[in-house]
Amino acid sequence: MAMPPHRRLRLTAVGCAARQGPNAESRRQVDSLHPVTPEGRVRLDPADAHEVLLLSDELQLDELLALRCLEAAHAEARAPALCF
Repeated sequence: MAMPPHRRLRLTAVGCAARQGPNAESRRQVDSLHPVTPEGRVRLDPADAHEVLLLSDELQLDELLALRCLEAAHAEARAPALCF
């Protein structure tokens, strides 16, 4: 089964950006619980910030990219299933 174009695009964008390693300024923003993403300022719970930092450390990603990956995963999990 082919992957839907919107999903391929999202995965490609994340793959290209994944070359960005951890960043001290991004980590500081996540630690502050109020990081700024391209969509605007985000309010994080301490548990969410911890999850972002764990993902960043494990995959050697920029912390704001790790946040965006987790936001996308949570949004996709909430989206209704598509029937083909």
